[in-house]
Parts: sequence; structure tokens; C-alpha cells
Amino acid sequence: MLAMPGPPERRPEVSGNAVVLADAVPFEKVEWGLSKVLAGASAVLPGVESDVVEFKITEYPPGYAHLGHVHPGQIEILWVLSGRGVHEDENGNRTDFGVGHLVYIPADSYHANHNPFDEPLRVVVVKVPPTR
Repeated sequence: MLAMPGPPERRPEVSGNAVVLADAVPFEKVEWGLSKVLAGASAVLPGVESDVVEFKITEYPPGYAHLGHVHPGQIEILWVLSGRGVHEDENGNRTDFGVGHLVYIPADSYHANHNPFDEPLRVVVVKVPPTR
């Protein structure tokens, strides 16, 4: 195994495998809060582009919501890092979720996520295939 000199954030770009320091990727403002793509078709850093999967971190500030929508042909999975939220399915069923929960949304399935709580909700989002 080749040892790379220096701390991870100062290592030279490599081809093939990549290690990404999440803090090196800035959040972008989106309608429902903040989001950063760490790997996928729209990745900011070189070397982590993918036509197979998208991996990002999204933060919903208190009171924010990602209103009802569908991802045609795309599975979405949320893994909660911090905070709490409410998931709504196509039948209007609402389920609270928080740290340790995984939210699985099948392709072509209507869904919405809300943060009605006082603390930010931060989740890992995995989409297959990635958003283009």
C-alpha cells in the first residue's frame, strides 16, 4: 500500500480510488436548505464522478421542507446523521425519523421530507442512478 504524504486535505489528486474530506466540499443553497455532492455525476471534486451512484450530504434547517416530488427511475436513501425529520409518503402517511434511521424511497415514489423541529436535520443522501 502506498502511503500518501501529508494530511488528507493536502494530498495530491490521484486517479482510481479517492478519499474525500467532506469539509473540503462546500454546501450549496437549495430550496429546502443546503446540500453538497461528495460523489456522483455532479461532483465538485475531480476523481469522484459516477454514472452509477450519487452520494451527498443535505441539511434541512429548522422549519424547512423538501415538498412532495418524485424521482423518475431513481431510488433515494436517506441516512440520518443528526437531528429529526418527518417523512411523508404518497398516501399522506407521516413518519418521524432521527439519528440511526434509514429512509428508503423506491424509484417513481412520491415523497416529502420536513424539519418541523428546533435543530437542523443533516442526512446522507444516496441516489441510484445519480441525478444528471
